[in-house]
Amino acid sequence: MKYNTVIFDLDGTLLDTLDDLADAVNHTLGVFGKKTVSRDDVRRFTGYGAGHLISMASGEPKDSGLFKEILEYYLKYYKEHANIKTAPYPGVIDMVEHLRAHGVKCGVLSNKPDPAVQILIDLYFPGVFDFVSGEREGITPKPDPSGINTAIAALGGEKATTLYVGDSESDVIAARNAEVEVAGVTWGFRDREVLVSEGADVIADNCEELFSACI
Repeated sequence: MKYNTVIFDLDGTLLDTLDDLADAVNHTLGVFGKKTVSRDDVRRFTGYGAGHLISMASGEPKDSGLFKEILEYYLKYYKEHANIKTAPYPGVIDMVEHLRAHGVKCGVLSNKPDPAVQILIDLYFPGVFDFVSGEREGITPKPDPSGINTAIAALGGEKATTLYVGDSESDVIAARNAEVEVAGVTWGFRDREVLVSEGADVIADNCEELFSACI
């Protein structure tokens, strides 16, 4: 077995959350009289946490009082509407179960706010992952490596046999910063070219390819 610890991103990797993200962002923007953004805009703005997403979508700098109001509203609204159109990507649930059956320790580390991460993992992967965290106190968003390091420690893994799996450049950079290998999945929120150009160790076009790369 090449990797005995595999840590997954959530949005664009395990779950297709884009429509619910876009709907929550645009609802929030409308409440504050802001111009709405496209689904593709939301796709481009993801990957660096809710603060980055809302700042980019609203045009408000993160140090403004209005930004803080918009972000607070968005976080509450999205938590309550995070599972309307969201669904697992094809084959993901079976793939994770197969990894666990082969003795692989599996975790989730996302830049999504932790309450929404916990809700979605409990819904779609109850009892499957041994470590689950979103952005929260003590977990700095990717591409900072501290979250990956925390996950490895919690899972009892070693960096040499850990794979981080994600769909964006922030995932690849975070894994590099944590000195672990990284797999980029092409079914998520970024084009294949982004993952290739960032130097992902593995590029997977489907769950079968990802599973084969792990075992």
